Amino acid sequence: MAGKIRTNKASRLWAVCVIMIGISLIVGCAEDNSTASTEEVKLIEGVDYIRIAPNTETMPTAQDRYGVRSLKEDENVRWIRGIVYGQAKTFKGTKDLLLDLYLPKEAQSPTPVVLWIHGGGWENGTRNNPRTPWVVRHGYAIVSIEYRLSGEAHWPAQIEDCKSAVRWLKANAKQYNLDGERICAIGGSAGAHLATMLAVTCGVESLEKNGENQAESSCVQGAVNLFGPTDLLAHARRTDRSKWLDYDHASRKLIGSSYKDAPEKYAQASVTSYITPDDPPILTVHGSKDATVPFEQAILLHKKLKQVGVENKLYELVGVGHSAPPDSFWVTEEAQQRVLNYLEKYL
Repeated sequence: MAGKIRTNKASRLWAVCVIMIGISLIVGCAEDNSTASTEEVKLIEGVDYIRIAPNTETMPTAQDRYGVRSLKEDENVRWIRGIVYGQAKTFKGTKDLLLDLYLPKEAQSPTPVVLWIHGGGWENGTRNNPRTPWVVRHGYAIVSIEYRLSGEAHWPAQIEDCKSAVRWLKANAKQYNLDGERICAIGGSAGAHLATMLAVTCGVESLEKNGENQAESSCVQGAVNLFGPTDLLAHARRTDRSKWLDYDHASRKLIGSSYKDAPEKYAQASVTSYITPDDPPILTVHGSKDATVPFEQAILLHKKLKQVGVENKLYELVGVGHSAPPDSFWVTEEAQQRVLNYLEKYL
């Protein structure tokens, strides 16, 4: 797509990006044991992906299942809350945009960054509970951001805020001992849409006009898409949209118009509209029983990525719905250990 500018850091940062799969991933177990989940490779519409059948016996039920509470209390983690990274216009005026930092205290060199973007249908959600807290204990910083919700501003306000947060991060990297050239964006649901959008819209001028620290780039080196919408235009054209009322409602509120009245805006808010061969690696995890965002959205994304040669991986979690209930495979030690095994091998 015309107007895209990119720094060539994708390969090095693919490993950092994959860490985000602490919520989910499956890049190969070190050992075969009775508690492991089963995997099989599938092919649909030219897209090869891995189906995971989670072992329900290993799923945690603890109230603090993501570990955010214990992270905030960890004496080895520096938690800085409520930093203003910019200001933005809303329907009612102007608001400060805030972020939280979770930093490993013992880091001897600039730490790579996990940029967490919360979900909530673009109209709800909070930065307060990033879903990947355990990565801090393995040497990664978490930057958890807020953005204007659809009740405060219509698209593209949301991606403009995410880009502004990336530029702030790079402008202030030295102060917080962060590596501004090693950033992986990750989000769940609507946050995954924005994380993936960050990965494919580096330098797209129409989305770079607003926000502060304009001298900095908003490029990231990878993204992990956890059950996110990717093609709003294709979904709006479905004949069975009545099955996906939450998606339809959230999309209309985000855009501020119906598909019938403004189809071009749905295209502008679709990740698949911006994919080009120089995009960084993208990894998707999506449940087979997602009743909010259809698994088809993951297929559409990865079909396009494969067509242009972008490095990508897609995992389907069999029997798993939208988001992450308390008994989800995404937060098991097994999934986290698979990620660590991958990082030890490739970093």
